[in-house]
Amino acid sequence: NMFAQNIQNCDSHFLPKPTSALTHSHPSTHTPHRASVFAALNRVLPQRNAVIEWLYRAQKILGFSRSTLFLSIALLDKLIAHNLPPTDDNFETLAGTLLLLATKFNEVYPITVRKLQALSCQLITLDQYVLTESLLLDALTFNLTPSDPIY
Repeated sequence: NMFAQNIQNCDSHFLPKPTSALTHSHPSTHTPHRASVFAALNRVLPQRNAVIEWLYRAQKILGFSRSTLFLSIALLDKLIAHNLPPTDDNFETLAGTLLLLATKFNEVYPITVRKLQALSCQLITLDQYVLTESLLLDALTFNLTPSDPIY
């Protein structure tokens, strides 16, 4: 199958750059204004696109639902709206963690960290995923409900 083939080949599209922990200050509790959301998106568009491309490729390989893909992207946009954008150093760790959270929220059988590690050729550790998941949940105050940043 495609997943096993990808593990053998360690597809270069899933090879991460060196990872760093997601850092943030405590998010504000108000909903960001539409103009600030668009300004934030414009600043991080290349990194956002890299995360979305990674998520799309993972969806094709792992076969999770498109609604989970869209939830992952909505969570990414929520992070960006809270001034927690992806960087060149953490985009794959962030993408994998968003996928991990979205599948826990939306799938009957969530993705496992082992499958995420296989996509990264074992370069992202379990501890990195757990730390990033903890930071994301704290930043989002455990609110994984997607919100439309336009309204």
